[in-house]
Amino acid sequence: MKCPYCGSNDLKVTDTRTKGNYIKRKRQCVKCKGTFYTIEVIDLSEVMVQKRNGSLQAFNKISILRGLKRAFNKINISEEEIENILDNIEMEIYSKKTNIVKSEEIGNIVCKYLKKVNDIAYLRFLSVYKKYNTLDEFNEEISKCINERKKNQENN
Repeated sequence: MKCPYCGSNDLKVTDTRTKGNYIKRKRQCVKCKGTFYTIEVIDLSEVMVQKRNGSLQAFNKISILRGLKRAFNKINISEEEIENILDNIEMEIYSKKTNIVKSEEIGNIVCKYLKKVNDIAYLRFLSVYKKYNTLDEFNEEISKCINERKKNQENN
């Protein structure tokens, strides 16, 4: 890495902050004393997603972000909260320590986080992810969600 001001390779890190799946570092050039920030991000480009039809695609967190935004449409949640959920999902995928992850596994991870945050967002995502064939199948999932919510309220 070179100083963006003078091109020197002689740099020192003066501050490091971690947020989600990236690290922000403040650097100072020893030669010209210029300061600048760098951001280090975990590179999941080596992770491939195995689709239901068996094909492989490079992992793309933007696809997950689109699904999250659709699920949270017209639900009061901040962009920062959505980004935090996305970071948690990404870290869980990365923690599998494998180069191939099935799309079903990713869907299950997304569902797990949505269920913790908002039942409606969870059901919206699930309705697309599970591809229900009948209203009865979807209604069964809604009933499970209601029963779990009641159990949680009774235990608290």
